[in-house]
Order: sequence, then C-alpha cells, then structure tokens
Amino acid sequence: MYLTRFLVRYKQSGCEIWLNTLTGAVDRLSHDEVSLIDAALSRPDVDGGEPLLNQLESRGYIYPDETAEKQAFDLLVDQHAQAGENRITNLIICPTYSCNLRCVYCFERLPHGNLSRKSMDLTSVSAALAAFKLIREQEPERRYSLGLFGGEPLLPANRMVVSQIFADAKRNSLPVMIVSNGVNVSSFIPVMEEYLSSIWAVQLTVDGPEDIHDKRRPTARGRGTFKAVAAAVDLLLEKGIKVVLRANIDRDNIGRLPELTSIANNRGWTDNPAFSCSLAPVKDHLRSGRIPNVTPEAELLSALLDVYEADSASEELFGFEGFQMLTTIAGLVKKGEPSTPRVYHCEANYGGFWVAGPDGFLYACPESIGQPELAIGRFIPELEVWNANRDKWVERNISTITACGDCQISPLCGGGCTYASLAHQADDARPACEPGLIHAIEVFLQKRVLPSC
Repeated sequence: MYLTRFLVRYKQSGCEIWLNTLTGAVDRLSHDEVSLIDAALSRPDVDGGEPLLNQLESRGYIYPDETAEKQAFDLLVDQHAQAGENRITNLIICPTYSCNLRCVYCFERLPHGNLSRKSMDLTSVSAALAAFKLIREQEPERRYSLGLFGGEPLLPANRMVVSQIFADAKRNSLPVMIVSNGVNVSSFIPVMEEYLSSIWAVQLTVDGPEDIHDKRRPTARGRGTFKAVAAAVDLLLEKGIKVVLRANIDRDNIGRLPELTSIANNRGWTDNPAFSCSLAPVKDHLRSGRIPNVTPEAELLSALLDVYEADSASEELFGFEGFQMLTTIAGLVKKGEPSTPRVYHCEANYGGFWVAGPDGFLYACPESIGQPELAIGRFIPELEVWNANRDKWVERNISTITACGDCQISPLCGGGCTYASLAHQADDARPACEPGLIHAIEVFLQKRVLPSC
C-alpha cells in the first residue's frame, strides 16, 4: 500500500486534519486512527486496519502503488485539458495602455520597460478584430467572449474605438466584458445603451470606503475617485448592466472590508441580482519591491478570516474566490464532498486569453501586455502566431513542470503564475512558488476546517 504524496497533514491536539490535494478530500482523523494507519501501511494484517484503509483508499489517500497514483494524476490532467476546451476563450482588446488614475499598486507601471503611449485607431482595431475572427475560425469548437482592458479602455479619446468593438461583438453574438476604473462610465452610457444586449458585465474596482479608496486609487492629479465609481455602479445597475465589484486587498485595507459591505448594502447594490463582488490580493509578480503593502498570503488570509468571523455579511458578499488555491478547499468544505483541484494555474495555461495591445502584439495574459519579449504573436499587418512562445503558456501545467511532480500542493497552485516565471525567472520550466502557501493552507484548516469536521 502507498500513501499519496499529495497530502497536507495539519496536526492539532487530539487529531489531524488531512487534505488530499489531488482528490480534494478533507478528513479529520484522531491520533489513534493515524497510529493505526501508520501500522497498517507497514503491516496490512494489523487488527482493525482493513476497514480504515479501505475508506482511505476510496478517498484517494492510499493507492496500491505509485503507478496507480500516477494513473490517477494523469486522469486529472486529461480531465482538466478537456474542461479547458469547454471554457470561454477571452478575446481582449487594450485600446491604450494610458490611464487617468495613478493606483499605488499598478503593475503596468513597474520598471519592466516603457509601455507604449500609442493608442489604437479604427484601423488597428479593425486589424485586431480581423485577427480574432481568424482565431475563432481556427478553433470553432470553443466558446468566445470579447473584452475591453487597458490602461483604461473608457477614456474619452477611445469612444469611437469602443463603439466599433461593441458593433463587432453584436454582429458576431459575442458577450462583452469591460474592465474599467469607472471614472468615465457615465460618458459611455449612450453607446452602452445602444449595444446593451452585447454587454455581459462591467468590472469596477472599489478598495473600501471613500478615504481608503481615494488614497489607493487617485487620479493623475491626485483627486479621489470613490464618488465617481460608486455613481458608476448605481448607473450601470439602473441600466440593467451586470456589475462585478472588485476589491484589491492587502494589509492596508483588509480591515475596512465590512465598511465596503455596508456601503454596498446601504446603496442597494446587494439587492440587485446583477451585482456581485470578488477579492483580489495585491501581488508583485515581478518581485520589484515597488508595490506597497504586498502581504504574505497566510497573513492576509488570517486577517480576512478574522474579518469574516466578526462580520458574516462580508463573507457572504466576497467569499474566498480571490485566493485561488483556497477557493477549492472552501468549496469542498462547504459541500462536504471532494472536488477537482487544478492542474493549470489560470486561464492563460489552456489558451483562455488572446490579448491585443496598441503596440500591435498579441499576448497570452493581460498582465504581460506591453512587453514584446513575452508576446505570442502580432495582428498588424496581419495575424501571425508564434507557437514556440505560445507553448510556454498553453503547454504549462503541473505535469510538464518537473519540480511540481514532488510537491504536495501542486494540484492546488497549478505551478504558479506563468507570467512571474517568464518575466522574473526567464524560465517557463520552473514553478513560480508563492512563499508561505503551506502556512496559508494550515491557517485555513485551523480556522475553518477543524471546527466543521
């Protein structure tokens, strides 16, 4: 008998919590049961060991041998590959890298090269849309959406370009997702109303109540933006447009989350079915040291759980989705049954993004924009895909990264961020391991899983 290597064991007085990262199973075992398991693994004839071993085998903790575990692992990889083909492929246009805000944690302003100041005109947008048409034709079995990203896509100078993108989406029955800072939403309402049926959602960012948001997300002239963004949420919901409110969190604002929840409740946002929220831990994938308040995930999670313990309404509204690894664990604890972990880190690893920038290049990830050395092709003068570059993203998973093979939590992290590997390590064959992930899992097991087992 063989005990899986994909096992996190969290020891507490009188018990252990076992988390099987390959199958998603979570179980509480007494120390007596653990001792019985240890004895039975070396001597299967130990009295009372067989029923327990059978149960553990059914949960994926025990296999006849390493080969059987490898077969289960390969099956998981195949399942994820098939699931990736059924997920939506996001065709994203960045009309400009320019932005009217100066957010303190903006990853696009890190010293990894000067972003192009060029903006798309109608001709370059037409080239991007023509390239996307060819991509759809080459993989017609996939589902597609059209996205607007930046910089800030909803700048006044981009109005004609945005209108052209909406028109193309309507012609091709593509849902549109807009990622905006929200400041200029009101001036784009007329064109949004014209193409209302094509707009799937608008993602806006609010980092807390007015004082904390305005400190983190001011305009280029240092003015606050909370009032404008809150008004944009009101207006979009009034027009029947779905709003995804994102809060970028770190140690600076995590304690203010209940105030943001109260704002959402008091303004009636949470009463509208078209409104939802998500969290996004602030990260520095380049390890530049230029982004303030980047918080270790274990510390941030511990603080978040304290917030949720004191304010259940915030947990109901925001949940854990921004913590990619813990979303799986939180879901299976709530459902009480195993779930399928990830072999990929994000959508970029199954070809989920094609991002067209104003520099004429195509990128596999929205965070890698503006860095031609990471481009996977170009769309000007015509579509050209550089498969060797693209394979660094779409062929990357925990079965192709050698170092992930012996890692007990690789089925939860998916090998880490590909962008971080390529930009920081210049090596797609190495994992981009976040420090303290095991500790973050243990914090979650202690505070959430242990009481519910």
